[in-house]
Amino acid sequence: MVERSPSLLLRSLRTAATRFRAAANAGADVSVGDLVSVDPSGPEVAADWGALNTPETYLGYRKTENLASPGGMDRDVPKAYNAPGHVRHNHWALSGDWTAMAEATVLNEPKGRVAFRFDVRDLHLVMGPAAEGKAVPFSVSIDGEQPAAAAGATSTPMDRASSSNRACIS
Repeated sequence: MVERSPSLLLRSLRTAATRFRAAANAGADVSVGDLVSVDPSGPEVAADWGALNTPETYLGYRKTENLASPGGMDRDVPKAYNAPGHVRHNHWALSGDWTAMAEATVLNEPKGRVAFRFDVRDLHLVMGPAAEGKAVPFSVSIDGEQPAAAAGATSTPMDRASSSNRACIS
């Protein structure tokens, strides 16, 4: 299998779309044939939007909501955060030394934590290192335990996020 960067793939899709339009404009038959039916199962099944109990959550200050760490979020400066003993439903908290930026919140020292009380079928955590070429060890736990059977197809209990391989826990 040939791996492609997102920008190369996007460029390939744009090229294909341009050729498709040119052929259609020249009078060529560009029909795609019969549609197929899909019978999704497991994580392929679309979310039940009426039953989602936790909204999409961002840790960057531009879109963040429901931070439970005492003292709130300080923008663009390092800060030592503490998580409360209990995090309410749909709230999250930091512990450790973090810098909150507009689009991301960056851990400055090892041993930081994000605690989040959520109620969803799928959780997608996107993370990566602040500096190019660095690997960052991380672990994921649910109710203090490794995900085990609750882990998605792309997750592992302990992994390394690097600039060439963003981690997505789902």
